[in-house]
Amino acid sequence: MDFLKRCAMPSGSHVMELGCGWGLAGIYCAKTFGAVVTSVDIDPEVFHYLHRHSEINDVEIATMNLGFEDLTRKHLKGMKVLIGADICFWTAWWSPFAP
Repeated sequence: MDFLKRCAMPSGSHVMELGCGWGLAGIYCAKTFGAVVTSVDIDPEVFHYLHRHSEINDVEIATMNLGFEDLTRKHLKGMKVLIGADICFWTAWWSPFAP
């Protein structure tokens, strides 16, 4: 969030948060910059928590239940900023990226 604060994206920017979990980075963008946010996660169980956090923060967040590899150009069309915070914490996911 410190990095995002230094970048100061324009109000109304379209942001996609990949591997969103509870969506806190996207919620920060919506609340701080007035961003239009779409949060994406492969785990459908996270969206209940994301929606609750967005209600508490009085912002609207769109969600997509997809894995990163399932995103297409259609999903990314119009997105100006892609962010990811606290992703890839499952050790089973590390192997493709390990040296």
